[in-house]
Amino acid sequence: MVYNEQIYIFAQNWYNWFSNKQLNYLELFDNSFKADCDLFDFNLSDTFEKTYGISCYKYNELNNIIDTIYDIQLLGSAIYSKWAFLNKSDSNSQEIIKEENRIWFTIAFARLSLLSSKNSPLFINKAQMIRIVSNNISFGPYPKASDIVEQHLTINLEGRVWFSSYCYGEGEGKFQKSETKNFKIDKTLAQNILSKISKYFSNQYIYDDKTDVGSWRMYIKNTEKEDFNIEGSLYSNYEVDGVDLSTFIRDSLEMDYLFLFDGNIYTDKINKIIIDYKKNIDSYIVEPYLNENSFEVIEDIEKLIIDRKTESLEILKKIGNQCTISHKYEIKGEISSLLDDLYGDDLLGYLEKNNYKINEAIRERKEYTVTVDFIKNSHNYIKEAFNLNEMPKYFEEFVQKINNFIKDYGFGEILNPSISKKIIRDKNDYIFCSVTFDDSDKSYYYITEDDSIEVGDLVSVRTNNEHHLSIGKVINIEYFNKKNVPFPIKKTKHIISKCRE
Repeated sequence: MVYNEQIYIFAQNWYNWFSNKQLNYLELFDNSFKADCDLFDFNLSDTFEKTYGISCYKYNELNNIIDTIYDIQLLGSAIYSKWAFLNKSDSNSQEIIKEENRIWFTIAFARLSLLSSKNSPLFINKAQMIRIVSNNISFGPYPKASDIVEQHLTINLEGRVWFSSYCYGEGEGKFQKSETKNFKIDKTLAQNILSKISKYFSNQYIYDDKTDVGSWRMYIKNTEKEDFNIEGSLYSNYEVDGVDLSTFIRDSLEMDYLFLFDGNIYTDKINKIIIDYKKNIDSYIVEPYLNENSFEVIEDIEKLIIDRKTESLEILKKIGNQCTISHKYEIKGEISSLLDDLYGDDLLGYLEKNNYKINEAIRERKEYTVTVDFIKNSHNYIKEAFNLNEMPKYFEEFVQKINNFIKDYGFGEILNPSISKKIIRDKNDYIFCSVTFDDSDKSYYYITEDDSIEVGDLVSVRTNNEHHLSIGKVINIEYFNKKNVPFPIKKTKHIISKCRE
């Protein structure tokens, strides 16, 4: 038992009672306590003291071993037994609120609360069998009847594997079985899978409830015949010994399509993306002298290629038969990182139907072909009309990622006017900036030592009123040696600073 809401509420309630140092023992006479303990199968026994010794009914001894207790039934029965002992006669009824007993119950109920919560620290020991049920239904459009929405996977120590998948069918509660397979793997491999699951969920697992993704549930039976039920959200990467748990199971079973714990959204990386885009425009040419019109189709072609192998991103454009344009970015390491950050579903996902109407008067047709080549799987492609009412759901996000990537590298400085026009300054030259103000088109010379100031920058300067700062705009920058300055240096005011936006 991993998460039992009733036990958790019970433990939290009594923990709060015993945490109160001003506790009145009359408040503890609650007939529901015994009923709850009976409901949870807590019993009056000496099992706890046989396991940990009679001294563990003292709060300091209990505190020393409390973190080693994982058995809810054992701890619950110990609480029940101590409660019954302290309430067995009127003569010692107030013993229960003595400081040493109050602290003991506080420690015990805190541990019981933790063990019965969703963040329970498990002690699975050695798993003998696991059964994982993964369901990928989340917020959003309903799946199609043929979409796979749930998978069941069972593995035992002998290497036996049972798998079944279910499509949406008629909806929740009416899934239809899509596939079933039973097979055997090497016993050592099965033991390795179960060992990693036992290790991770005994030490590291913290329940994380996400409402906008699918979910998974796992039943574990260990070699001591103890049962554990665990659940989580279908998006998580669980890593043990440096290995992703979901990926390890997929590779071990040679079943790349398993949902498992992460929904299979992180497993296969993209090798190459090719997007072919074509636009045809129907053009009517008026022939006034022939008293007739001719018809011509103008075709524009574009191609985007992102290739992990060559570490390159290339954009090609062809306009008619006379014009070809290309841009190519070869950036080692960065192209792979870009592809790692992209998902095939962004380009191959379902099309989102919008309520736009196509204007037939615009004689323009657009279409595209997307080819995505994955590392593990063969390439997939989709070809659809490229109209406003037929767009892949995440295509806009994909385009934005590519645009941001290209902007990071830009087109360099060779075509940047502010760079190409800039004169190299001699180290002895003075920098004279021509500055204008809002109330006049006239410019005034100011001196600066700040090489970073550029034409168009706003600067803070002093005008005729020495006690007043004004904001001006730099419209020109010139360099002069001492003999050729356009205005006496001692009479020229200095720029105070460049204004930061």
